[in-house]
Amino acid sequence: MQEAYNLCDNVALINHGKMIEYGNPHEICKKYNENNHIILKLKNGEEKEYSWDDKDINEIVQQLKANNVATINSTDTSLEDVFILLTGEELNV
Repeated sequence: MQEAYNLCDNVALINHGKMIEYGNPHEICKKYNENNHIILKLKNGEEKEYSWDDKDINEIVQQLKANNVATINSTDTSLEDVFILLTGEELNV
């Protein structure tokens, strides 16, 4: 699935012979990205995961202002995640 994401302009997700989604891989992943979180690794080694709500955003800003952040990452939805979300089934490869 990652190769399809990287190489294809458009993909079709097919389950039991039925097309369940079609389009640009990036746009499909963005469309179903309901669980996107921000992960901060603090300079003290602690790792914290935040959502996009106002309370968490304010805490992220406070961590940044205090110069406590070593790295910032975000979680992304993959094509495999989308397939599982839409079908409830694992990939058969």
